[in-house]
Amino acid sequence: MYLDIARIRTWMNLVRIGPHVEEALKQGLPIVALESTVLTHGMPPLVSSTLGRELELLLRARGVTPATVGVVDGRLVIGMTEQEMQSLIRQAQARRPFEANPVQKLTARDLGPFLGRAHLPGSQAPRYGSTTVGSTLVACRMLGLRVFATGGLGGVHRVPPYDVSGDLPQLAVSPVIVVASGVKAILNVEATVEYLETLGIPVIGYRTDAFPVFYAREYRPKGSGQPLRVPFRADSPQEVVRMALAHWGLGLNSGVLVVVPPPERVAIPWAEMEGWLDRALREVQERGLRGPEVTPYLLQRLHELSHGRTMDANRELLMNNVKVAREIARVLYLEQREIWRPQAAEGEG
Repeated sequence: MYLDIARIRTWMNLVRIGPHVEEALKQGLPIVALESTVLTHGMPPLVSSTLGRELELLLRARGVTPATVGVVDGRLVIGMTEQEMQSLIRQAQARRPFEANPVQKLTARDLGPFLGRAHLPGSQAPRYGSTTVGSTLVACRMLGLRVFATGGLGGVHRVPPYDVSGDLPQLAVSPVIVVASGVKAILNVEATVEYLETLGIPVIGYRTDAFPVFYAREYRPKGSGQPLRVPFRADSPQEVVRMALAHWGLGLNSGVLVVVPPPERVAIPWAEMEGWLDRALREVQERGLRGPEVTPYLLQRLHELSHGRTMDANRELLMNNVKVAREIARVLYLEQREIWRPQAAEGEG
């Protein structure tokens, strides 16, 4: 039986498009997608309550429409309003000590079951969720959004090495320019870079030849005196857009990863990061932590060992990435107008 995806989505009332995003789509204006996990799981409450608004204001200041994605009251909202965003954050902050976060972090795998269960008659299932990079890319594909800004990408874990983030396969099937400060420092960075190549995902260093790792401007493999290099470099939004359009113009439908070093004023040298990370990883082994327990523990320990510097770097790099994505979206908008501009008939003029 043929399944009409649009009819299913409408019948189940699964998705809502924010009015500002719907208007931008009608007019063909530049849009940048934003994830919501950073607001519900990645930042302290006082930071989360203002960060989403600040990121959206950065985009609007240059005429770009923000599309922050999250699950609110059982529906995937692509372009949350200010009220919906604050509602999601309040839900996350409502947890009691030692209780799980009432807002579920949703990967691409989780979205369908979560939404379907929320719409069962009489269901008491959770109705609020935040989107990761992978699930935000699902939303981008639905609407044809081409630019997405985030902090850092998931990847291949150190322990166990077969644990690979769902962000990567989603990026492999999503024709979106993803702007991020590389991958999270707690990952196996070299294996992640190799996996990106395997999936056919171009990696472009934005004004850098070195591959950044979230808090650090460059990653140096153990025993190497040189930083890990990116395959391609772009020094302007125009270069990024031309590379991405050429990639898609050849019929390749993967995303394009643009890695941006964190601002120098908050960046942490890799040598310092490596020392803290080695210590935190030893503690993980000593405590026998496994699976989903590992990443939150490592991030919290890095925050403690750095005396809060990782949190400051996280916020600043995210804002910087949004600014870069904003300019890329503006250039892409102009290039697309040129592509679709009616050509003069042959022999005219």
